[in-house]
Amino acid sequence: MAYNNKNNLFFIYFVQDYYLKMKKIGLPNTRIIENIGQIYPIGNSTFYDYLGINVKKEIKIHDLDINKIIKYSENAIKNISED
Repeated sequence: MAYNNKNNLFFIYFVQDYYLKMKKIGLPNTRIIENIGQIYPIGNSTFYDYLGINVKKEIKIHDLDINKIIKYSENAIKNISED
């Protein structure tokens, strides 16, 4: 699935990165979606669609700076409050 919107790739990477980090500590998917919703409203189907995208391949296709995307993801994760 090719994405033309490069900003969307930033968000998809963030969703996948956050998902992997929260799954390691045992957070359920519903809570992960709620936490992401604090930054950007996202539905269940969109969340699972984003998990199915090979975002690293898309980043290479669009010749984006992976370090910039990682920094964006880390900053976004810091902005999520863990009630």
